[in-house]
Amino acid sequence: MDYNSLQFPVSRSYFDDWVLHRKPMAWIDEVVSLTGSTGTCRVLIDKNAHYCDENERLRESTAIEWIAQSYAYVGSLIGLRDRADDIKPSTKMFLVGVKDLILDPNFIRIPQNLNEVHIEVEPFRSLGPVCIVSGKVLDPKTHQIYAEGQVKVFSQ
Repeated sequence: MDYNSLQFPVSRSYFDDWVLHRKPMAWIDEVVSLTGSTGTCRVLIDKNAHYCDENERLRESTAIEWIAQSYAYVGSLIGLRDRADDIKPSTKMFLVGVKDLILDPNFIRIPQNLNEVHIEVEPFRSLGPVCIVSGKVLDPKTHQIYAEGQVKVFSQ
């Protein structure tokens, strides 16, 4: 992987050797941008995906997973950009905590209203293999925030 040759958006398939999730459990479609330590990912809404229930509504836990998965992709790019010589693919990655999650009441209805969402993530604090990540799920056109909070991720 060579960060300098990347062109955004970066497809999920670019990360196949770096991020452990695979379809149908890989819910992020691409990384749209990376500026400093803030990255934005895109999810193209699929009403048949595992993040929707039988009524084509989002599960409330989807926001947590979207933020955690977005960090996996964005974190890989940050590592590639900043430590290209010593970065290695993760062999273990776990969500270990959630803090201050706020969901807009319309969050579960996103599949009826939008074709895509953006997830903005930024590492807040790191200690060894654990990172606290702030994240937001938002409408890419209006920038309305549908969910925001922090997740704690273990990655090794």
